[in-house]
Amino acid sequence: MLIDSLIIGVLIAKLRGGRVLNFLDLDIHSPGLIILALFIQLPIMFLYPKFLFVAMIVSYILLLLFLYQNKNLHGSKWVFMGIILNMVVMLANGGRMPVDMRAAQELIPEHIPSLLAGTYGKHIAMTTNTSFRFLGDIFYVPAPYPHPVVFSIGDVLISIGLFILIQKVMVKLKMNHENRLEW
Repeated sequence: MLIDSLIIGVLIAKLRGGRVLNFLDLDIHSPGLIILALFIQLPIMFLYPKFLFVAMIVSYILLLLFLYQNKNLHGSKWVFMGIILNMVVMLANGGRMPVDMRAAQELIPEHIPSLLAGTYGKHIAMTTNTSFRFLGDIFYVPAPYPHPVVFSIGDVLISIGLFILIQKVMVKLKMNHENRLEW
């Protein structure tokens, strides 16, 4: 869902006259924290799944530290809230994001056995024993959407934050002839 949000955000900003090159002027502190967070998550998820819980904790701490250092960026509060919600549900469920089985059946039926076994990346089947079910991946957009996806409330908040950031960076404020700011 996050990739979709980035693409849609950039397309809308372009339609509004925005420029991608404006991102070069963006003052981002410690971008390596995001890269490190991903490098911690991805290999462990596939190569050492028994360490996933610890990897998720470290990864989320790095992401939150990055957001704290960049709290001045537009949309960062939305992203922060979304990450907190995703972190809560994942940590309460052994470091894995619970996925609604109706959504999984609709979008990824071939992965149902892996979800049930807890071997599908950082996702796990949602059951009656799942903690904070309402924060898990319970929403989905099916085909004919070009990229059917399942997502959580946290993902929605992160996407809103990224959309706001993209709009604010790509579409600069201009003064109209009456000296009013306009987008």
